[in-house]
Amino acid sequence: MIIKTRGIVLKTTKYSETSLICRVLTEERGLKSYIISGVRKKNGKTSAGLLQVMSILDLVVYDNDKTDLHRIKELGNHYVYREVPYDLVKGSIGLFIIEIVLKTIKGQEMQQELFQYLMHTLQFLDQTTTSPVNIHLHFLLEYASYLGFGPSGVQEDSQLYFHLWDGRFMPIKEDKYALNEELSRLVSELLHISIEETHTMQLTRETRHLLLRQLLNYFALHIDNFPEIFAHKILKEVLD
Repeated sequence: MIIKTRGIVLKTTKYSETSLICRVLTEERGLKSYIISGVRKKNGKTSAGLLQVMSILDLVVYDNDKTDLHRIKELGNHYVYREVPYDLVKGSIGLFIIEIVLKTIKGQEMQQELFQYLMHTLQFLDQTTTSPVNIHLHFLLEYASYLGFGPSGVQEDSQLYFHLWDGRFMPIKEDKYALNEELSRLVSELLHISIEETHTMQLTRETRHLLLRQLLNYFALHIDNFPEIFAHKILKEVLD
């Protein structure tokens, strides 16, 4: 069966001397693996530049439920990044987002809403003229909802502490899973602003990194065998 779909490249792996295997989140068929032959030849029909991690593509693919490895009939750019490939901060945030998706998404079921959310996030990251340094924090909380454990609630005088295990705000800091009042306030704020407003949040470098670590702990508590995430170590170095 031949299908037209958009796709976001999550990972590429060299295969043989001239080919690549690409892990792609598609709009119509969820997570798929494709082999692209000859792409690493000097005069190959397909440019390897089209298949960089984060690339947003228009695809015509052969889809077969009986195999885990598929082929691409046609591909081209759906969106061409203007800043992400050349901006260290934006590029690092983008790679972090892609790593989180790659290491947490499961199955090959249709993921249209998730795909559209991810595409919008990457395009906004590329296009924004405001500071992007809090986008990944907002992404983690939004993305958790697509995985089924999105946090809820708002910090109030009677609910001061966000609890990582329960995913909601509580009146007392009863155990190690409850964030302190300041981090809880930031979680509450992130839950109730749009991605376009994240630049208005003023965080110190230390606070931003501490909040990121706690949000990754939140994922670890809600996803079995949550793997180590490496891109956040780069973020620690590049974010002011």
